Amino acid sequence: MNIFRTTLCAFLFCVASIDAVFGQDVPTLSVSVVGSNEPNGTANGAQAIPPATLLLRERRHTMAAADNGFQSGSLRITRSTSGSRAAFMVAYSLEYFVIANTSALFSTSRLSPRQVIMRLPNVGTQTLQLPAPPNVTLVPVFTPALPTPTPVVINGLQGDLSPILRASTTTQLPLAATEPNASGTIAWASVDNERVMTFTGRWSDQAWPRNPGVQGHRVAVLRLLPSPASPPAYQIAPNQDSAFVYLLDPALASPVIINPLPDVAMRRPQAGMPSEHFLELESPAWREDGIPGFVFYDDNYDPLRYTITSSDPASVSVRLLPLNLDGGTQSSVLALSVTPQAQLNARVRISISASDGTNIDPAIARFARDEFIVHVRDMLPTSVAATQAQNNEIPSIASSPNPVTDKCTVSAIVPDAGFYRLRVSDVLGNLVYTTFVEGKRGQEQAHQIDMTGFAAGTYFVEIHNGKAAGTTKIVKM
Repeated sequence: MNIFRTTLCAFLFCVASIDAVFGQDVPTLSVSVVGSNEPNGTANGAQAIPPATLLLRERRHTMAAADNGFQSGSLRITRSTSGSRAAFMVAYSLEYFVIANTSALFSTSRLSPRQVIMRLPNVGTQTLQLPAPPNVTLVPVFTPALPTPTPVVINGLQGDLSPILRASTTTQLPLAATEPNASGTIAWASVDNERVMTFTGRWSDQAWPRNPGVQGHRVAVLRLLPSPASPPAYQIAPNQDSAFVYLLDPALASPVIINPLPDVAMRRPQAGMPSEHFLELESPAWREDGIPGFVFYDDNYDPLRYTITSSDPASVSVRLLPLNLDGGTQSSVLALSVTPQAQLNARVRISISASDGTNIDPAIARFARDEFIVHVRDMLPTSVAATQAQNNEIPSIASSPNPVTDKCTVSAIVPDAGFYRLRVSDVLGNLVYTTFVEGKRGQEQAHQIDMTGFAAGTYFVEIHNGKAAGTTKIVKM
């Protein structure tokens, strides 16, 4: 019996020794993405795609779309609870690539060489000059306010994603891209159960007003490498050695209206004197409140294409003329012409829609529309008020603030005492709000409308009592 026990002990000792040599007594490492609801998880719209993919988008300067700041998220390297608790060094590679597309990569654990267009270095190769704010007081429509002109280095891992190794028992450190066929190391303390790496999508190379961005799809690939120690200090879980951080251009945004066009009065042409009126849809001048002079604005900085129609082309014809803007020719001057056969006192509705070619859903694209009325006259009145009186319209109807983000106040001076109906409709004519307000002759009446729940776009406000009517436009941001 003693001989048997001695033999059994010797056998078990040999098995333990073999396990130690072949890594059965060392911790197992794996890499994964940190979930959205976990500490150091995704922020500002970033997406965590299990098991090991993080999707970030660049940040841009925006006036039309929501911008919650820099998108960020994290990857984690986890150590199994079994195995030695000794400190060791973890070998890894972190490489940064421009890739052809992302459609086939989210479900794979490897980056195909045919997907790689080029390898990017750790530091940037190009300097991006962030735009300067206009020399005026900015208004809340800027989200965020334009920063001070600052050169930002892009097209490199540190400039684009700025990865850091979060503090544990060691100092928080920036992570650099590794060179081809080389590795970096992470010090792993005996008390560490995981190490977290955070990535932040930085500023886009898009620039107002006509640079839609040229960097393309990029991906940072993190791989765990075999232990450099002898014997090995850790082993790597099968199929859990790699993680991907994608950096894409900002999400597409629909064009919006920021400077609605007012109604205009035009006379019928006389002998040798045509009747024409020109409107710049893309004025390079900035308004005093810091908003560009464009009628329509596109946060993707893509050239806009316009569709313009006249409700009565036999009375008022429309056409687009080219405008030399920022070194390029853009068809963005609207020319209105009253024809000789136009009916006197005709009210011709002009409709304009703007598209950048990126919108598929009409529910989004429809908000890039504006409408105004051309009043055909024999002689032009000397003032806007005279025009309104000639049309039996309510003068001095206005809304403030405009554009609006939540609540706005509609005010008007009504010609007669009594109740007036107030209607709000979208550009498709759908009624979205209605109420009655009591007016006093010759006095300004005000009514507040809560537009917090309204979709972004242009709305028409009408006040009428069956005899007199007035309209104005409100842009909801």
